[in-house]
Amino acid sequence: MTASFFNLNATFAVELGVFLVVLAVLGRFVIKPLQSAMRRRQAEIDDSLAKASRVEELLAAAESDYQATLNQARLEARRIIETAQCMADNSSRHASDRTTPNAAVATRGQRIGA
Repeated sequence: MTASFFNLNATFAVELGVFLVVLAVLGRFVIKPLQSAMRRRQAEIDDSLAKASRVEELLAAAESDYQATLNQARLEARRIIETAQCMADNSSRHASDRTTPNAAVATRGQRIGA
């Protein structure tokens, strides 16, 4: 009996049967649960990416609000400083106006004409 590559015998049929059984078992108990876990994980990743995108939007909005509030506070501080400077200038002008004409008036404890 000569062996031929195309000769189908019982050994080949058994090997093919075992291969198909192993393939079915792997598909049922390994591949399907693995695909299910991968789908769940992908859904978690997509959800996390959506949340991260929302957080980035909120952060940008908060940064914008922060800058606007900071600019408003700076303007208010400038106004307060300008008002204080004007009040100080007016006060110093009034103080110098009061002391100049009254320079001849003696202060307490001094003698007039001495």
